[in-house]
Amino acid sequence: MGLLLFVWVAYANGSNDVSKAIATLVGSGVSNYRRAIVWGTATTFLGGPLSALTGTALVAPFSSPAAGANALMGWLLAAQRHKIATELHRAEPMPAARPG
Repeated sequence: MGLLLFVWVAYANGSNDVSKAIATLVGSGVSNYRRAIVWGTATTFLGGPLSALTGTALVAPFSSPAAGANALMGWLLAAQRHKIATELHRAEPMPAARPG
């Protein structure tokens, strides 16, 4: 069931992107309607398997326990930096030095 949902979302997203590209090519006068559809179809068919290969290569590094720990540590450091910056922003300015 999850795979079917994944395929459906990928199809819907891809068809939306391709139609935008075709409209841009035709509307700007760079290509005619038929040639733009051929380019959109060809690049979609080539891009699908290529993205599947690339996606499977990215699964292993991002699914390891170390990746989760690194993401958590990065989030904690970013939160701490935000807290420090907020406190520094709220701090009262130092009084000006008196000449003398």
